[in-house]
Amino acid sequence: MNKLWILSLVLVSLIGCSKKEEIVLAKYDYADVADQIICWKDVLSRDNEHYYAYIFSKTCGHCNEIKQTVLTYALEHIDSFYFVEFNNQVPVINDVSSTIGKSNIEEIGIVGTPTLFIVDNHVLMENIPGSNRIVETLTNDY
Repeated sequence: MNKLWILSLVLVSLIGCSKKEEIVLAKYDYADVADQIICWKDVLSRDNEHYYAYIFSKTCGHCNEIKQTVLTYALEHIDSFYFVEFNNQVPVINDVSSTIGKSNIEEIGIVGTPTLFIVDNHVLMENIPGSNRIVETLTNDY
């Protein structure tokens, strides 16, 4: 009886496996959003009323961990999502809370990459550091 039971389980698992569909995730790169890459000085001066600005580094491990999530979101929201590649023009600061409500690029900065800005009418509404918080923000926005 045990042999019959084991044989049945093996057959069911083989049949189940043969019908399993493979899910392939799209692989995007920053070249796919080249038109959405802007300079640091333009972060608060986009024409949109409401938009996101994502500050990243191609060598940042955390940025690379969430890259597909961010790029997928950006491609679905192409008119309201921008990218800024981290460079020596992007100021690094200790406290992002002091940047909220600012409308002058000279008064804002990031604690590191990745960082997501939410901008309304040229005013920084949220300065979100860290991959977990960024993914949470983007997935809650769907």
